[in-house]
Amino acid sequence: GIALRKTTRPCVQVTITGSGFSTTAGATSFNFGPNAATSVTCSSATTCTAVVPSGASAGTVGVTATVASANSAPANFTYYNPGLLRVTTSPAVASQVTVDGAISDTWGLNWAKEPPGEHTVCFSAVQGFATPPCQDVMVTSGETTTVTGTFIQHGYIQVQTSPPVAAEVTVTASGSSSPSAMDDWGVYTDVAAGSYTVCFLAVAGYDPPPCQPATVSAG
Repeated sequence: GIALRKTTRPCVQVTITGSGFSTTAGATSFNFGPNAATSVTCSSATTCTAVVPSGASAGTVGVTATVASANSAPANFTYYNPGLLRVTTSPAVASQVTVDGAISDTWGLNWAKEPPGEHTVCFSAVQGFATPPCQDVMVTSGETTTVTGTFIQHGYIQVQTSPPVAAEVTVTASGSSSPSAMDDWGVYTDVAAGSYTVCFLAVAGYDPPPCQPATVSAG
């Protein structure tokens, strides 16, 4: 006999598991309600893939398998109306947006269609800003879900040695006991707004200058 256990949907192609399938090309077929699936391929007697036919509307239909003249009992498959996902960056910056690890648009997404359910939205780094964390969002069928990636603007710190010597520069954020080693000779980089202590390692033949405080403002 033929039996269906389940169908899983990564996109328009589904994986169908059951028993009694034939691996001979064309010997196994599937109907989703009254409509026949296409591109049916069975890798074993228990697993097939097929492209889902278009549904007339959202809702659940019965899926049946046919092998030779034998038919299976129906298993359920649900068609859905997609939800819309709108992603923006604040302020508007050229960050690459990914949805569930797939690269999408830059700057933001304008009402992209996504399957209902949970999705993960991430943002790429933009120089001069702190990158917001990824966000898990729930997309609802027929509704628009909005996501905002808030980028916190950094400031810039520039350090020079006089005369130009190969002194390693360290920058320590206020309240931290772990200095960050920067370049030799000097530094020009973006850091979060806040207070820092800038120090210089010794250079042969010179007395190192004392550490200096620095206050960095956003922008």
